[in-house]
Amino acid sequence: MGHFVSKESLLYFKQKLDTILAKKEEIPVNFSQLNDDVGYAKKTDIIKKVSLLENDSRYQTASDVETTISGKGYQTAEQVNNAIISKGYQTAANVQTSINAALADITGIDFKVVSSLPSTGVKGTIYMMSNSGTNNNVYDEYIYLADAKKYEKIGTTDVDLSNYYNTSNFTAVTNSEIDSLF
Repeated sequence: MGHFVSKESLLYFKQKLDTILAKKEEIPVNFSQLNDDVGYAKKTDIIKKVSLLENDSRYQTASDVETTISGKGYQTAEQVNNAIISKGYQTAANVQTSINAALADITGIDFKVVSSLPSTGVKGTIYMMSNSGTNNNVYDEYIYLADAKKYEKIGTTDVDLSNYYNTSNFTAVTNSEIDSLF
């Protein structure tokens, strides 16, 4: 059986958080507030230049790295992008442009109740044709596929919620369960 958070449980949870947040002033923010702040390096003690290290002879400059990479035949991002495009592959920008173009003409979806399907359909229209159903299942839904010049049944208006949970399948979260989170 699952759990849900009742209004009372939510209030209790908020009270727990408020208690924790009230203690934030007790959290040290400077080393001097710690009991054992001895042995920590100060910001001014940290070396910021490789040349100040005792043995910096094996480190490379940015120019050394660039020369090494160029000598290995690695390509820049622009060169890779050009190679991809020249092979006919699409970049993310090309794909997004294609998607935007495909969706540009869609202004909305229209639903039409019909007794029979028209000879050709209209883009963005879902045709609803009466069936022998009852209650919430009285229409079959169709869309027109212009390229195939035919209709495709996409479903019915029937909604089956028999496999879904309802509130009787759950119990309220208890305060002790909330306490165990902290």
